[in-house]
Amino acid sequence: NTVMIITFQVRLSRGSGDITTAARAFRRSGVLIAVAMICYGAASGMNAVTASIVLVIGMIFHTVGELYSSGASWGIGFGMAREDLQGQYQGAYSLGRGLSGVLGPLIVISIATSPARLGWFVLAGMFVLVGAAFLPLVNSYVRVNGRQRQSD
Repeated sequence: NTVMIITFQVRLSRGSGDITTAARAFRRSGVLIAVAMICYGAASGMNAVTASIVLVIGMIFHTVGELYSSGASWGIGFGMAREDLQGQYQGAYSLGRGLSGVLGPLIVISIATSPARLGWFVLAGMFVLVGAAFLPLVNSYVRVNGRQRQSD
């Protein structure tokens, strides 16, 4: 995981200063993390060697998905805020990230531990839906504001 982050972080976040490109990266992130959730669910009940291989594959998809998400988060977090409101916007954005850090584990554990691995598929669907929501939201922002900002 660490080696992948060091190796690919800059490369996978390229272009995320453009908010539309960042929204597409969030969509890609949702799909990749969804694949990881399916791998995690599929590993249950397999023999140890096969499960280990499937879990490592899931970890790779998860890591790449989070790398796309990280770059996209930066691009959208700074790219959509007005210059004079950067501090307030970043404060609100950080509050959302903090809440997800508190509530996220509870939601994931509650869903992922459901019977028959169904929870992993529910989580996969949630990641796809959340990732897919960014592009229409950003496009709506661009239409309303009549501009496309670039973050540095």
